[in-house]
Amino acid sequence: MKSTTSAMRTLFQKLDTDGSGKLDRKELLDGLHNDSELHLQAPKIAEILIGWSKSHTGPLSYEEFLKAYENV
Repeated sequence: MKSTTSAMRTLFQKLDTDGSGKLDRKELLDGLHNDSELHLQAPKIAEILIGWSKSHTGPLSYEEFLKAYENV
């Protein structure tokens, strides 16, 4: 679990290009489009984005991102 949490934190930080501690739709989409490592995880991140679009209007915190990722 610890290595998974560490990997998720690293992924979140990589996506959080403005360093705000929150992800907006643009950061998620840009991350998918511009990073070959993230393309491998694109289906999972796409599911998070779809779920997030249905229930959120604002940026996604790390905790929300982690919860959404675990629920997909």
